[in-house]
Amino acid sequence: MPPIDQIADLRELDAPQASTRTFLTILALGIGFDLAFNGQYPGLSMPLFTVALAFTLRAATKRSAETDALLVAAVTLSIFPALRASEPLIALDVIAIAALLGLAVTQDAGRLATSSLIGLLKRVAALATRSLHVPRFLAAPLGRDVDRSTLRLVIRTALIALPLLAVFTSLLASGDRVFARMLSSILPEWSAASVLSHIVLTIVGIALVAVLWRSALGDRQNEERPEERPRRELLGFTEWATVLGGIDLLFAAFVLVQFRYLFGGDGRVAVTPGLTYAEYARSGFMQLAVAAALTILVILAVWDAGTRATREHDRWFRTLVTAMVGLTGVILASALKRLALYEGTFGFTLNRFYGYVAIVSIGAVLLVLAAAILARRRDRVVAGFLLVGLAALFAVNLLGPDRFVADRNAARFEATGKIDLAYLGSELSADAVPVAVDLLDRLPPAEAALLRDALCSQADVILEDDVDPEPSWRSLNLGRAAARTALKEARVTPATCDREF
Repeated sequence: MPPIDQIADLRELDAPQASTRTFLTILALGIGFDLAFNGQYPGLSMPLFTVALAFTLRAATKRSAETDALLVAAVTLSIFPALRASEPLIALDVIAIAALLGLAVTQDAGRLATSSLIGLLKRVAALATRSLHVPRFLAAPLGRDVDRSTLRLVIRTALIALPLLAVFTSLLASGDRVFARMLSSILPEWSAASVLSHIVLTIVGIALVAVLWRSALGDRQNEERPEERPRRELLGFTEWATVLGGIDLLFAAFVLVQFRYLFGGDGRVAVTPGLTYAEYARSGFMQLAVAAALTILVILAVWDAGTRATREHDRWFRTLVTAMVGLTGVILASALKRLALYEGTFGFTLNRFYGYVAIVSIGAVLLVLAAAILARRRDRVVAGFLLVGLAALFAVNLLGPDRFVADRNAARFEATGKIDLAYLGSELSADAVPVAVDLLDRLPPAEAALLRDALCSQADVILEDDVDPEPSWRSLNLGRAAARTALKEARVTPATCDREF
């Protein structure tokens, strides 16, 4: 390998370029990414790494209130993987955090509050395009004499200091078990396989951080923004008014003719041969999916492509859209009641929980759309939709879906004596374990034994012979910790479960 001095001149790289400080910061974050997530469960490492990443990105990206709000939202959302144990919810949180960071580092594309759907797609394209420049971006310090000198100094310092630190660390750790245990929770385990995994994950972390950092710096060599094209009016007044008016009449007829079906509840199911609760609830969701999705798409399409040459046209548009939103709201209310009826009869599940979330979120989207139309603010629609989605995700995290479902099923048991013990004990995440354990003493002996058997399957995963199974403090998670405490207090552990069988 040729020395650094003989590497080809890289001074002509496209701007912006990484400085030595930037290069070392990205390298440190890549190593932090590996330490935070390699061999760990979702837990405390998530907010710690997100805070470090957001703090460094703020120094690189375009400063604005929107950028700060997006970074704060990402950091706040990253706290929940340390509080909740539900893996699907944590996956949603991680996706949302990545999306928020992506929006934060593309603020040079314009204000998010007035961005359109095309604007969001352009941000995605900007991330993809700028990621192609990451290799040259990171290689920039190699093309500058001053930076090469700094890098040589860093490398020499590391080669001298690290071996000495390793020797002294080994001596101190072998001389004190408490100190050795503390080090083992911080430093990774070393073996051929682990070294390879640490190298791979560090490279992945460096690549991800570099993409965000490079995107945050923007394309400063081309600051001029292209002028926005004028709106193309493809639909005349007669065309779009007929579409909106026809849908309104159809919805109105549906609500009036089938009013008893929409709000019949127990009575409707009882008097209709062959109509089950499942079919009753499912038909409501089908109406919800068709009506709400098409309503939103049609309104946006007419708003963007419809001709409104006079104030009268605009008045008709707002009137027809308001009626459509209101009628769709009636169908939403019907679906909500059907789901409540289904849940009251068969109990709460995660699918039904997210069904409620979906109904409320779609209703909020419709309200945002109606408010934007009445205020004549088409540029606020996308931001409003994003806020609804973010608010829904925060609400789900605050409620804790698994614990919420368990609480509702426990309350239903107190009221009716009915409960699905297998679902409560083994189908929900560790967040629901304290509720299930608390229910053991209130169940008849036979049902308590069934629930205990279901909890034993949870104990095999959450506990390992009554020892805390977290790989290190980086995996600390409040949901799993509460579940372990509850299982130990109830003496539901792998050891006791084995003895019972």
